[in-house]
Amino acid sequence: MEVIEENKRRENGPTKGDKFLKQLLIILITITITFVVTIQYVRYTVNKEGLAMFSAELTEAEDFSKLKKVYQLVKGNYYQDVDYATLEQAAIRGLVDGLGDQYSYYMDEEEFASFNEEMEGTFGGIGLYLQNNTQLDVIQVISPLKDTPGYKADIRSGDYIIAVDGVEYKGSELSTAVNKMKGEIGTTVNLTIIRGNEQLQKTLTRELIDINKMEYEILDGNIGYIAISLFDENVSTEFKEVYDELLSKNISGLIIDLRDNPGGFLTEVVKIADMLVPEGTVVYTIDNKGQRFDLKSNKDRIEIPLVILVNEGSASASEILSAAVQDYKVGTIVGTNTYGKGLVQTVKSLDILGENSAIKLTTSEYFTPNGNKINKIGVKPDVEVELSEELKNKIIIEKKEDNQLQKAIEILKK
Repeated sequence: MEVIEENKRRENGPTKGDKFLKQLLIILITITITFVVTIQYVRYTVNKEGLAMFSAELTEAEDFSKLKKVYQLVKGNYYQDVDYATLEQAAIRGLVDGLGDQYSYYMDEEEFASFNEEMEGTFGGIGLYLQNNTQLDVIQVISPLKDTPGYKADIRSGDYIIAVDGVEYKGSELSTAVNKMKGEIGTTVNLTIIRGNEQLQKTLTRELIDINKMEYEILDGNIGYIAISLFDENVSTEFKEVYDELLSKNISGLIIDLRDNPGGFLTEVVKIADMLVPEGTVVYTIDNKGQRFDLKSNKDRIEIPLVILVNEGSASASEILSAAVQDYKVGTIVGTNTYGKGLVQTVKSLDILGENSAIKLTTSEYFTPNGNKINKIGVKPDVEVELSEELKNKIIIEKKEDNQLQKAIEILKK
């Protein structure tokens, strides 16, 4: 019976139901094609705007359907008006914080402006390099910048800052806390600090912080000394000028002081290493796809006896330079084990979203020329020398009493 009815339909042509199904099918196909083309266009546009490095294909389980559901519930049911731009920023911040990486974070427009101000080299503040200790969710001091209010107040690497002007801040609130520490030159800020089992109160007067400072001189008659406080923009150019000046005075050896240097630009430290190590890899990075990228030095260098001073506040770029010198055996590393930050961050502006915000994201890990891992390990000095106990509590240490520096001079004299 079913076969007979089907034959009749074929003989008499399509019914109204058949026409309807055909039209519906055409509509569905059109919608599908439009959706696919739109998605591809959006992906192309986003990539064209420079976000390709952060794009990723989402599986069905990764499409943030739960987040969308929460948004719909808030939009449809919350009893007051909602600032959706604020919700969006909170969601973005939470997404990055969810990585559990202390070096990756979202910066809103104000925070990004503050970040750029620091990178330009001068700002009103107290001179501390800080990080979010994600394990404890607390603000941790990497190091104070020499001769700044933080340095003069004897704030040390490893200290935890739990409050600014009486307001408590968690590690995840680092950017907000940093902005509170900055301010008009001559004004004061109070920090509550945890050091071991002690809770300390420190009142600091804000100053103009100049991070582009490089100290250099000739010690003990003919030994060159260069202290680099940060590998900021153009520091390699300044280093070469100072280095050439010292070489012109016929120094017999060189000490590079990287103690409490928290790092800086990868490109700058590679340029400085290029002046000191033989031709080859200075450092290499590996990204999340397992791709290796080598940063190399050339064969042109001036051979000179070299000592590099490091401590627990020497991080990132400082560790790259120290490890390269150590691996190539062109100098001696003196001091204490370094901080152990072997990760590379990329800052990407999100201005296509309508404001000049940004995301700072860890994008790769770096390794020494010999393939040694640095992250959470650090660089172990060739000659380990702890700063004398009586000096650890001194704000200003004279070079003649600095036992780590004196050890470096002794090595070069030999």
